[in-house]
Amino acid sequence: GRTSILNVLEVQVDAVEQTTGPRALARLRVGGQFLIARITRKSAEQLALKPGDKVYAQIKSAALVDPSANLPAAPDNPAS
Repeated sequence: GRTSILNVLEVQVDAVEQTTGPRALARLRVGGQFLIARITRKSAEQLALKPGDKVYAQIKSAALVDPSANLPAAPDNPAS
């Protein structure tokens, strides 16, 4: 389909976490970097997202996170 979204990246799903409420979080790998996507639980279920899947992330808005923030490290990229 067509989209007006200009920021589209090919990514690999690293993890999907079900949260409370109607949302899920997906950690997406772009080279050696990660994006965190907040998606609806319904979309996560319909897409059957799982680690290793290659998908396209369409970015409508973004928030930057301080790299020193206390976030969980990726399994193969432990925090120092």
